[in-house]
Amino acid sequence: SRSVNAQAEYWIRLGMMSELYPELNHQQIKLLMLKSGSDRLLEVINAINNH
Repeated sequence: SRSVNAQAEYWIRLGMMSELYPELNHQQIKLLMLKSGSDRLLEVINAINNH
């Protein structure tokens, strides 16, 4: 279970990814975030761009 701060950070990252990649749905973004193996936004973006 995540803390309130960790939960907020997760949803902020997910929202930012949704704005950057509007062609991806929620499930696709979650999967890419998990596959990236990182909770850092720039690392997730790099993983998506290299996908």
